[in-house]
Amino acid sequence: MNLRPILLAMWIAVTCAPALADTGDGARGPDPERDRPGLMRRLREGVEAPFRRRGEQDQAYHARREGTMLPLRDIEGGVVPDMRRRGADYIGAELDGGRYRLKFMRSGSVIWVDVDGRTGDVVGRAGE
Repeated sequence: MNLRPILLAMWIAVTCAPALADTGDGARGPDPERDRPGLMRRLREGVEAPFRRRGEQDQAYHARREGTMLPLRDIEGGVVPDMRRRGADYIGAELDGGRYRLKFMRSGSVIWVDVDGRTGDVVGRAGE
C-alpha cells in the first residue's frame, strides 16, 4: 500500500486547518495564511487545480456543442505552425472564458498567445 498520498493529504489537512487556540484578546491563534501566504496559496491552488481543469473542459465541451466556440484543434492549427516556424515549441493550452491561451517555449522563455475561441483570431501575445 502506498502511504505517500495518505500522508500528503494528512499534512495538507493539518497545515491548512485554522488554528483554534485563543490568544485571550479575542483574536484567534496564528494565521498560517498571513504567516506564509505563498505556501498556503500554492497548496490551495494545487488542490483546486484538477477541479478547475475539469470546469474548463466542461465549458469548452458545451460551448463547442452549442457552436459558440471553435474546437481547440482548429485554434491550434491556425497558431502552432506559425509559432513553430518562429522556433517555438508548443507546450499546451488553457481556456479562460472565451479565450484560449496557447503556451510555447523558445530559448528558455515562455510565450503566451491568446486566441478568441469564437473567431480563432489572435487577440494578444506576451513573452516574445
